[in-house]
Amino acid sequence: MRILVYIVFAILLFLQFGMSCKKEPTLEPDCTSGSTKTDFNEDFELVWNKRSSTGFTCYSTVVTPSNVIYFLDPAGFGNSETIIALDKVTGDTLWAKYNQGSNRKQLLIGNKLYFDGQGDLRCIDVTSGNILWSINGNSNKTLNDFIYANNKIYAFFDLGGGIVGDSTKLYTINPVNGSSIEKFTLYGSGRNGFNQAPKGMVYYQHPNGNEIIFTQSIGYKPSITTERGEYFAIDITNDSMYWDLGSYFNYGAIGSSPIIESNIVFIHGGFIGSSSLNLQNKTINWRTQVSASKRTGKGIMLILNGKLLQSLGNNYNLNIINTSDGSLHKNYNNTMGFDNWSPNMKKYNNHIYLTSTAGLYKLDGNGEIVKQILTRELLAEGVGGSYQYMDIDPINGYIYCTAGNNIICIKEK
Repeated sequence: MRILVYIVFAILLFLQFGMSCKKEPTLEPDCTSGSTKTDFNEDFELVWNKRSSTGFTCYSTVVTPSNVIYFLDPAGFGNSETIIALDKVTGDTLWAKYNQGSNRKQLLIGNKLYFDGQGDLRCIDVTSGNILWSINGNSNKTLNDFIYANNKIYAFFDLGGGIVGDSTKLYTINPVNGSSIEKFTLYGSGRNGFNQAPKGMVYYQHPNGNEIIFTQSIGYKPSITTERGEYFAIDITNDSMYWDLGSYFNYGAIGSSPIIESNIVFIHGGFIGSSSLNLQNKTINWRTQVSASKRTGKGIMLILNGKLLQSLGNNYNLNIINTSDGSLHKNYNNTMGFDNWSPNMKKYNNHIYLTSTAGLYKLDGNGEIVKQILTRELLAEGVGGSYQYMDIDPINGYIYCTAGNNIICIKEK
């Protein structure tokens, strides 16, 4: 009799967990198997949902005028991402590209999406999914970072072997056809043996008309496998170093990518230091740091209402800094989780939205949480979990992101 009970119990488990979702790596609507959550969220409403039967990690979401594009790494694959475009209204699949390597940065300009495809700089038509052009990297040439400004793409590639090549070149690139012009070269031998891997760029045009690229960079010294964070500004117009701060914070790591407001650039280094720099006259406005208990990771920053928000990182801290003097306005410690693979914050309608391992949050101009979805809550039966990278439609405010194994569209109630 005991054996019969076990057999019946096993059949019931199979029906519950094995039959309600397909095993093929496809997207399906509203699969609810296995959910034990009971709390439903009161701040947001589910518009549509697609559930993956195999799971994934979402590294980016990009809302375009014609669709929404997700960069997904299927479970168990690693560095083999799928780029999938969905209809913004229905969630139906429009096109998909598989095995696209590791893609960690995307930039949307009109109907073209530029992205880092495992060392390549690629341009894709968002409507068709066709690759329009690609600057191919290889074992001796790797894309470090890129930005768009003044109708051009500015990109750093490092050349040579090792962790980082012994020379790093800055190019301007035609965004239409991908043709490039070399503008400036950094040599490790000219920086005390530290080869450069720029990770974080901003564009500034001086009142005299000169084009300036301010950069934070990881400096590697291959012979002793050490690294440090470095900060410098290149005058592209004059083909010269405009302002070299060297290892400014004297830390062994860089922080969130710099951002610029007018002629003021804000930098974050070593996870605890922040600084405001005037690029026009090359002066330091302020330089501060938080205690080690409030350290953040290498993420992103946004400015709202005179406040500089630094993403959670991997140490469970969200820091909000006053842009006027660098003082700490507010710190969320161990209450909002940490950055979930890809740091994510968006500014929309005078608020900040962010995702983390603990949920999705909406903050006002003073950094106060006004709406949230916690991971223990459901948007609908079976739809919830840890939230990953989101984007917001500027037309209607709809939010596109992932929750657990669900690709979702939500709106505020």
